[in-house]
Amino acid sequence: MSRIVDRLRASLRRAAIASFFLLLALLLAFAAMGFGIAALHRLLEGSFSPEGAAAITAGILLVGAGVMGLVAIALLRSPAKPASKARSASTTSKAARPGAGDPSQLARDLMAGGTWSPLTVAVIAGFAFGVSPEIRREAARLLRKEADRL
Repeated sequence: MSRIVDRLRASLRRAAIASFFLLLALLLAFAAMGFGIAALHRLLEGSFSPEGAAAITAGILLVGAGVMGLVAIALLRSPAKPASKARSASTTSKAARPGAGDPSQLARDLMAGGTWSPLTVAVIAGFAFGVSPEIRREAARLLRKEADRL
């Protein structure tokens, strides 16, 4: 039991660190986009009036948002992949699989099955951290412990 708890804590620690770096990367990407938009506006201001430059910048952003929305709609409407023989073999009963109670093995099976993308796992982990004070406390304790080891 202790081994499973240790592996769960290690997995939780890795998920916490990965979630932190993903959040940091997203914040940096948003900042970069903000600077890019400001630079585009300043560039257009040299050729157009400030109002015209703002309108052109807004139009470019709306076209980009529309393209991303269409891609999202296309992804949501795409047909599901047919189940392969290898995948159906991995969905046997828990009693028949060795190590079925191991959470890290379950996570590896989900990732190997292709049903969850790393981004989805990061979003789920972020949601779990957001709603559970116990997970945040445990993650903070584990991060402090790791920082002390370094």
